Amino acid sequence: MTTWLEENRPPEQRPLILHGDYHLDNCLWGTDRPRLLAIIDWELSTIGDPLLDVGLCLALWGDRPTESLGLARIQSVSRTAAAPGREGLAQRYAERSGRSLDAVVYYVTLALWKLVPHQATFARFTSSRSVLS
Repeated sequence: MTTWLEENRPPEQRPLILHGDYHLDNCLWGTDRPRLLAIIDWELSTIGDPLLDVGLCLALWGDRPTESLGLARIQSVSRTAAAPGREGLAQRYAERSGRSLDAVVYYVTLALWKLVPHQATFARFTSSRSVLS
């Protein structure tokens, strides 16, 4: 996977503010209607390629649950009937940002690759809970 990521790295784009951990759990939503009120948890923010945030958001936006990463809540929201699919979400981003998503597969793949250490940490957490109970 590392070799593929290195060989398929897209050309650099104009850098912007990058959240660094953008997904639904880092968003506050209105309770009266579905509207974004705030994006929180900015400690990983920097200047960089915003498609890194798009890749993570799309990677966690699922058609089926991924319980092993502890993402059931994120993915349950993204699977509601009113939520757009991954393709629709990506298309909306491209239309509003003016950025090309030709390399979106790269960014989603990179986001999933970066989650591998988190998977191991989550597995240790769940096994330690059973030991401590």
